[in-house]
Amino acid sequence: MKYQTLRQRAELLCQELGRLKEEARREGVVLVVEGERDKEALESLGIEGKFVVLKCRKGIRQILWELEAKEVIVLTDVDREGEKLLRVVEEELIHKGIKVNKLFRERISSLAGLAHVQGLPSLIKKWERKLKETIRERLSG
Repeated sequence: MKYQTLRQRAELLCQELGRLKEEARREGVVLVVEGERDKEALESLGIEGKFVVLKCRKGIRQILWELEAKEVIVLTDVDREGEKLLRVVEEELIHKGIKVNKLFRERISSLAGLAHVQGLPSLIKKWERKLKETIRERLSG
């Protein structure tokens, strides 16, 4: 997907993060991230909700086995490790009848041009400096 300008990309990213923010607040929705820094990055952008961090002391399959949700939004990194984790999440949760949503992961990664979730806040700051406007203010509304 190609974008004409940085402003257009920033606008679309802001809209996508706004949609993620709304979805994350819904009953029965869980956000799945790789590490604690990914969670902190999303929270710093005002995205609140129930998070599950895959890279913790418990095994990933154990975490997923214990998970209760209607829908899981997977926000793993778009790299080899993130793809591997995505496959495990899909395999485990489909058997439990939990909807696995990976659209936000794909859209945000495409718009931001980032592989790692934890880089979103610094990318947004960089774009804000270039565009002279505050994307964060739009997200807080």
